[in-house]
Amino acid sequence: MAMQGRVTGWRIGVAVLPMLLAGTAPAAAQLVTGRVVEEGTENPIAAVTVELTDTTGLRRGSAVSDSAGQFRLMAPQPGGYQLRVTHVAYTALTTGTVDVTMGMQLELELRLSPTAVALEPLRVVGRSTYNAGWLQEYYDRAVMTRRAGIGRVFFRDEVERVNPSTASTFLIYLMPRGGCQPTLFVDGLEVQDVRHLNTVMRPDILEGVELYNNAAFLPPRYANRGYCAIALFWTRRDLEGAKPFSWKRLLVAGGLVSGLLLLFQM
Repeated sequence: MAMQGRVTGWRIGVAVLPMLLAGTAPAAAQLVTGRVVEEGTENPIAAVTVELTDTTGLRRGSAVSDSAGQFRLMAPQPGGYQLRVTHVAYTALTTGTVDVTMGMQLELELRLSPTAVALEPLRVVGRSTYNAGWLQEYYDRAVMTRRAGIGRVFFRDEVERVNPSTASTFLIYLMPRGGCQPTLFVDGLEVQDVRHLNTVMRPDILEGVELYNNAAFLPPRYANRGYCAIALFWTRRDLEGAKPFSWKRLLVAGGLVSGLLLLFQM
């Protein structure tokens, strides 16, 4: 099937003072949004099932279009994906591969026909990028870790399928050797113990989990520091409502920092 892309603009966010700006921090997930319309009439189509599948054919997400034909999907990790599009009154289609990169918001237009005719089913109508911040470390390493089999990784959709009651639920998959007590990290920062982990990490904000039970296979940043096993928990930053970097936001953040410094000096 033919597929044509058109880039309408780029927006690049910069992570500034993440602790102060946590509520409006740049996003790091891979968001796929779009609209389903009827070929020829351009009318929006509601109740269309849109499934996101990876290169192995495994479904990694799904959504149903609303009355305006709009849909929203979250890709659990960067990579190549296809869209399976179905509706009872239209011919089903599977698109070509769409590459979704880290921190990208991809806007698509999908076209359905009531008859099995050749048409251009997908058009990329917009791309926006955001700074991934600390999640870049996670995304850069997680895919390689899974391929090499040197640790265990849970991506966003897999976390949701586990449906954990607490973040520490994932420690049952770690299985450290010889009575090793694993070291725990949240967004790259060490936490004291399981109680502190569950205090600072709610399951609903988990973007991903990495588990390494062998000191020989620890990522370089954590190697040679006396760890026998580690568990890395990463928080999510959805694109919806996130704002890219602007000088106005930087100046506001700078004013907050100056105010805090003056307060502490009093």
